[in-house]
Amino acid sequence: MRIRRVRMWLTAAVIAVAMSLLVSGVGVPEDLVRRAAAASPDEPAPEPSVDGRAVPDAKVAQGVEEKDPKVTPKPPVWPKAGSAEVQADAGLERAADLPVRIAAADKAAAVGTVKVETLAPEAVRKLGGVGVAARIERADGSAAPGKVRAEFSYAGFRDAFGGNFASRLRLLRLPVCALTTPRPRGCVVRPQPVAARNDLKKGVLVADVEIGRSTPVKVPAAPKGDAKAAARAEVQQAAAEQLAAGSVFVLAGGMTGPDGNFGATDLKPSGTWQAGTSGGSFSYSYPLPEPPSPVGNGPICRSPTTPPRSTAKVTGPTTSPARSASAGS
Repeated sequence: MRIRRVRMWLTAAVIAVAMSLLVSGVGVPEDLVRRAAAASPDEPAPEPSVDGRAVPDAKVAQGVEEKDPKVTPKPPVWPKAGSAEVQADAGLERAADLPVRIAAADKAAAVGTVKVETLAPEAVRKLGGVGVAARIERADGSAAPGKVRAEFSYAGFRDAFGGNFASRLRLLRLPVCALTTPRPRGCVVRPQPVAARNDLKKGVLVADVEIGRSTPVKVPAAPKGDAKAAARAEVQQAAAEQLAAGSVFVLAGGMTGPDGNFGATDLKPSGTWQAGTSGGSFSYSYPLPEPPSPVGNGPICRSPTTPPRSTAKVTGPTTSPARSASAGS
């Protein structure tokens, strides 16, 4: 047993010595190492050269909102005062160089010759108008009332004012006595709007207007005993008679139009004073109504069996007399 153990140790020792000699004897030859160190890697093939050129800086596009609008309004050309006659039954015809064209509106009651008289810009402004004010009357020898289609041009001064001025123009009718200076006694100047069509493309107002002396409108009488109503009815009757004697048609700017309302906001402020023996205060407020809820009223925070809370306003402390119990109870 002992001899066998010695043999195993000798065998292991011989194998270990043999392996160490084998490993130490395997190595890289020095000549190969020397040649590998002296060798250099292959350089890449050169790329073909291309001549460059300067590239200009790209222009950054400017947004539409950053550009200044190039709007050059035309200087206004105000109509001049003048007078001319035109044949109404010949179709829509211009009265000389005046900004008014006339045509017959009713074939059954045709109007022949019509006289058109326009005022100077300063006289138009005194009447509360702008640009055009024309007196239109019959010149065919007939005293009967008639109706013509009149076209009033504002193309020459449509850019005189801002706020979409052209779309807010309207036609007013004034009594002929408004042209008299000083105005006669009883002359009531109350502008009456005339239904007209505004052609923004052509820059004209078109309306069917009554000319010639007509029968005045009868204003209803006021109730007996009402002095204010009687005075008001008298003024209205005088205005109706003056319009029946002849009219002047005036272009005037309104506050509203198809592009919006350019009038002042009606705020209706309220102010109150409160004074006492030793001081006072002034309150100034604007009414601000609350918008309605989009989903209806708010929830009711009580059960169906709970009675509603009283809404009586408490104006001061309240006391309730206490009931005292008797000594014998």
